Amino acid sequence: MDSTTRTVKTRSRSLTRGLRGALALGAATALLLSGCASATPEQEPGGEELTTIIVGIVPLQSWTLPQIVASEEGFFQAHGLNVALQPIVGAPITPMAAGAVQISTTTVSPLLAAAAQEQELTIVNTLVPRFPFRLLAPEGSALLENGDDYEAIMEDLRGKTIGVTVLGGGVDLITRYLLTQYGLDPDTDVNIVPTGAPGTPQISALKTGQVDAVVVGDISYEVIANDEVGAELLIDYASAQLPEGMQQPGLVTAAMQSYAAENPEIIEAYIAALDDTNEWMSDPENFKRVDEIAREYLEALDPEIVTASMHYFIDNGLTGAYTCDDLDKGIDVAVATGLAPAGYAFPCDKFAMFAAE
Repeated sequence: MDSTTRTVKTRSRSLTRGLRGALALGAATALLLSGCASATPEQEPGGEELTTIIVGIVPLQSWTLPQIVASEEGFFQAHGLNVALQPIVGAPITPMAAGAVQISTTTVSPLLAAAAQEQELTIVNTLVPRFPFRLLAPEGSALLENGDDYEAIMEDLRGKTIGVTVLGGGVDLITRYLLTQYGLDPDTDVNIVPTGAPGTPQISALKTGQVDAVVVGDISYEVIANDEVGAELLIDYASAQLPEGMQQPGLVTAAMQSYAAENPEIIEAYIAALDDTNEWMSDPENFKRVDEIAREYLEALDPEIVTASMHYFIDNGLTGAYTCDDLDKGIDVAVATGLAPAGYAFPCDKFAMFAAE
């Protein structure tokens, strides 16, 4: 390892306390960096000039692990970027439009809905290649009797109450889309209710019988639910057995089109850094270090749960390129859920400017 790499890694470690504090503060600090200018040069101790950008992340979720690892292990810095990871609570599009962050984590459907309302955004890359959501039912539920016969499970969900974090959020929207793919009307055939923040409120709703099934957005919560309620997996939204429309990225990063067009080299450096991170994280020789980082940032969870969550995402693929085919599937979901009007034009060279061929 050369001296430049060592300098970058030392500097990266110094960011740890600040990011951990920001994650802990959550909503209260979600936009503290709104006054920071984009593309601000910063001098590396070795003389290399870095470009500072702010990237919005989902706090306290293992989805954010590639971005955190890229920061901690110096991959962003190696590509000339000083990335401030900023927890975003609420709609990720708002801080991007306001210039508070330059890149942010989001699901595709709300992004396309905003685009249909003349919010000019573009998808940068894939953060999670499949929807990381999982539908759970309590131990002993009749819903679990159908094994992996998804058609039978869907029919049995008719008339049942399904819990999601918030109505109108990504989990709610993709659940509604999934129901329509099996002939159910999510407004009349099932009762979809908000359970509140991920974790304890969802588990409580399942435990007390307020819902017949609940959608969790992180495998960590599935492990907790299994411990506390005996909850079992009903449907894995990443399953290849589900309809083709479900076979698309569950989470992406995005930017305003104007920012991406003016700063393509910054976007490309960000993508390259995450590609390198993905390769590094997928190497079994680095699992121990990845696990250390994951446990540090998800320190509120049991370490064994964190490790299980880490391996789930590594096994199911990490960050990667977004494609025009992915965009077509995203459009189908947005239209099916009423977020975008049928026939609205979403050209790939505009809404996925950095799409792979």
